[in-house]
Amino acid sequence: MNPQRAWMLSEVAREEALMPPAVIKKENVPPPASGANRAPVGDASLRAKRDREKTTQSALTATGLVSLSLLPAAKTRTVSLKRSHAQYREDQDCPAPALPGIKLSEVPSLGPAPLPNQQTKYLLSLLKHRELHLVLSKHQGDVRVSSKLYKYQISDVCLVQHETLSKHPCTKMLPLTLSNPDISIVDGVIKHSVEGELLEEVWAGLTPQIKRQYARQLRKIVDQMRGVVEQGARGSVQSGHYMLFLDKHSKHTYYAVRRYESPRQFTAFLLSSFYKSVPTKVALTFVTSLKTKGRQILSHSSLCPRNIIVHKEKIVWILGWDCAGFYPGWWDYVKFFEAWTRPENNDWYDYAGEIFTAEYPAQLAAYQGLARCQHL
Repeated sequence: MNPQRAWMLSEVAREEALMPPAVIKKENVPPPASGANRAPVGDASLRAKRDREKTTQSALTATGLVSLSLLPAAKTRTVSLKRSHAQYREDQDCPAPALPGIKLSEVPSLGPAPLPNQQTKYLLSLLKHRELHLVLSKHQGDVRVSSKLYKYQISDVCLVQHETLSKHPCTKMLPLTLSNPDISIVDGVIKHSVEGELLEEVWAGLTPQIKRQYARQLRKIVDQMRGVVEQGARGSVQSGHYMLFLDKHSKHTYYAVRRYESPRQFTAFLLSSFYKSVPTKVALTFVTSLKTKGRQILSHSSLCPRNIIVHKEKIVWILGWDCAGFYPGWWDYVKFFEAWTRPENNDWYDYAGEIFTAEYPAQLAAYQGLARCQHL
C-alpha cells in the first residue's frame, strides 16, 4: 500500500476513536400523519388541546389512576384529507337537514292523442300553410314614392285568429278578410297592400328616444291584451272540448290537440317534445318553475320588429298571429326572446323592461333551458 495512503487511513481511525458514541433514536410509534399523509383538518388550537388531553390520559393510565373503561374507544376509521359534507356534519354531532321529498309522478304526461273526430280533424286542418304577399308603401300626399313586397308563410290558424281576435282593437291586427278592397286571393296566395314600413327595416337607424317611444307603445298594447277576458279560453284555437297548443321556434313549430283536463296539460305539452335521454329530475325543475295555474292571458307569442308595421312613428299594425292564443301570463315574455330579428337589431331585446309591465326572469331561464331539451 502507498505509505501516504496508509498514514491517512490511520489518522481517520484515530479521529473516530476520539468521537463520542452516536445516539440511536428509537420510535415506538410511526411519525404523525400530516399533509399528504391524511392529517385531520381543523383548528390547530383544537388539535393541540386534544394532544394535551391524550398526554394527560396516558400519564394517568400509567399510574393506574384511570380505568381503561373510561378511556375513549380507539377509532379505526381514518379521516381523509377532504371529508364529505355528511362526514363533517356527523363529526360535528349536528344532524343534517332533511331534504324535501320529490315525487317522480309529479311530472305531468300529455297522454296519447285522442281518436279522430270532427273537432280534432278541424283543429289539425288549421295547420295548413299558405302565402301572404304584403306590399308596404310610402306616400307623399297622394303620390306613392316607394313600395316593397314581403312574403310571409301563414297558417289557417292565423286566419282564424284574425276572425276571432280582430274584434279587440288593442290587438292592432292587420285585416285579412275578403271584404277589404285591398285584399285578393290568387292561386291560394293572399295579397294585401297597406301604407307603412316594417319596424325591422328602420329599427337600427332610430335614436334611443324613438326606440323607447315604440317600446312604450307596444307596452300599452300588451297591457291591453292582458286585460282581454274570454271565459274558458285556452291554447290557440278551441273546438268543442278540444284545444290546439302551439309552440313556435325559429325553424319548427310543436303542436298538440288534446281534450281539456287541467292547466298542467300545457306544461305536459312543453315536456312532451323532450329527448328521451332527459333525466326525470331535470323535467321536474321545469314543472316547478313554469307554473300554469291562474287565468290564461291573450298572448301574441312572437313579438318582434318583423311583425310590427309603423307609420309616422306610430305602431299601426301587428302581424304574426299564427301561434297566438290564451296561455300563462309569462308566455309572451319568454317567447319575446325567442322571436328572431336581424343582428343589427339585437338591442331590441334590451327594451323588454320597457315593453312588459311584468317581467318573469325565473320563467325565462327555465324556458331557455327547456328549449335546449326539445327535439329539433
